[in-house]
Amino acid sequence: MTLRRKVVLIIGLLFFSLMLALYATAQTLLLNNFVALEEETARQNMQRALNALADSFATLRPLATDRAWQETLYRFLTADDNETSAEAFSAGVFAARDLSVIVVADSSGQVRYAGGYDRYNRQLTEAPRALLEYLRIDSTLLTHTDSQAIQSGYLMLPEGPLMILATPVAAGDSNLPPVGTLIWGRYLDSQEIQHLAAITRLPIRLQPYYDPRLPPDFVAAREQLSSANPLIVRTLDERRIASYALLADLHGTPILILQVEQTREIYRQGQAVIIAQLAVILIFSLPATLGSLVLLDRAVLGRLLRLTNRIRDIGQRGDISTRVVVEGRDELADLANSINTMLNSLERSQAALAQAHEQLARSARLAAAGETAAGVAHQINNPLTSIVAEVHLLLSRPDLDDELRESVQAIKEAAYRAGTIVEQMLNLTRSLPLDMGETDVNASVQNAIALVRTQVEPYVSRLVIELEPDLPPVTASGRHLEDVVWINLLLNARDAVRGIPGGQIRVSTTYNRAEQMVEVTIEDNGVGIRAEDLPHIFTPFFTTKPHGTGLGLAICHDVVQRHGGIMKVESQAGAGARFTVKLPISAPPAN
Repeated sequence: MTLRRKVVLIIGLLFFSLMLALYATAQTLLLNNFVALEEETARQNMQRALNALADSFATLRPLATDRAWQETLYRFLTADDNETSAEAFSAGVFAARDLSVIVVADSSGQVRYAGGYDRYNRQLTEAPRALLEYLRIDSTLLTHTDSQAIQSGYLMLPEGPLMILATPVAAGDSNLPPVGTLIWGRYLDSQEIQHLAAITRLPIRLQPYYDPRLPPDFVAAREQLSSANPLIVRTLDERRIASYALLADLHGTPILILQVEQTREIYRQGQAVIIAQLAVILIFSLPATLGSLVLLDRAVLGRLLRLTNRIRDIGQRGDISTRVVVEGRDELADLANSINTMLNSLERSQAALAQAHEQLARSARLAAAGETAAGVAHQINNPLTSIVAEVHLLLSRPDLDDELRESVQAIKEAAYRAGTIVEQMLNLTRSLPLDMGETDVNASVQNAIALVRTQVEPYVSRLVIELEPDLPPVTASGRHLEDVVWINLLLNARDAVRGIPGGQIRVSTTYNRAEQMVEVTIEDNGVGIRAEDLPHIFTPFFTTKPHGTGLGLAICHDVVQRHGGIMKVESQAGAGARFTVKLPISAPPAN
């Protein structure tokens, strides 16, 4: 494919991507505004439905507090007039007020009348037993602070949800204490819901909160509704959206879920607006894109060809130190700069490769040291095994006197110590598998200090330990860190300050938040390391000690690298040395 075709293809893809980006932006910004408007409309519709429910209570209040009605009930409660009872609780009274239940109780809480009305068959019935039982157990509705205190709310009965209005009954003079309570109730049934839907011109549905047969959308809404969030809006599908409200009883317990559904006309209008905008953008942007292609072909492709030739020349000569010439101050100049940056990266990569080769050579020398140590261990362990066996035979003899027994016991302990030393030497020179796990660095350092404390403290004036608390854990082999790294560094520091007045070793830990690493520092004020020796201290068999093997620091460096960590040294001859080990943490700590 020619460069010209590639450019046309790229610009075409960019144009297509731009249209997708514009569409996504419109969906995110513009359509989200339509969605927000749609949700606000759904909330307003739900508020209309709730207001209609509140109006049902409001229409009953003036009727319940009507003076003539109050006088009739007052005579009924004080004189127990049967004619008054027949007049006040007739079927016509129920029908005129669209009531399902009337209960009258005196000031002591005793029910003086309780009756019901079947609004479908238009005949009197008994009052619901559940309501009477509720009034017997809970007298909240029958208690009034004054003659003007009116209580209203909902009760969930076996027959269905009941709208309740409790009004105190008093004489014509409202300053007198109430002589009883009038309770009106109206079932919030399908007929009432249809009536509310007709008033509000909204599709209203009502479901019991704890109904096990709730529709799936009501179940999802129930999980979101709460006393703190009593009204929510949910999208049902591409065509419908619904708002849900929580209705509670007199005690604040959820009993009903009210739903108002509406079509997504606003959402569809938003989609139509977006499509129209994109069509306009396409009509105007397509000619501009074609014109840009013509200008690009004339003003850019030639320079690209020259740049390509320069790059090909560098590749043929293999001289990555050569740089391409930067022309102008536009995108092609940025491309030339990027190529030069790439050449710089290649130079750095070559340097890193050389360093990797050096590390590989170091690893090979360390492996050779391991083979040598294994051979030495084999040659020493065989006679040690014979010595230990003979010692055990001598110790088992009953005729061995105490003095000889002590000598033989000393031989036995010396043989075991020699075997331990051989094993430690072997472990230092072979790369045992790392038993990785979450490791507390502070505990690891403290364990290592405890192991060598008796070997260090006699030779130093002061051993300072400063461990930062609550370090995040690292994924590491605690045994390798303790037995190989920390102990080697501690013993090296001891040797550096041995015989120096005021010799001090300082061990500290800290958490480097910027690099997400735990740092362990072991420093001393001993003899230090010469500047010419610093580049070689991690090389196997390199040592400045009279009796050193030159393996300790090399093995420490190898173990730290196998943990994905970094080990570095800072030192000057006669001014002490500081060794720092950085280990990556297992996971970033929580804020």
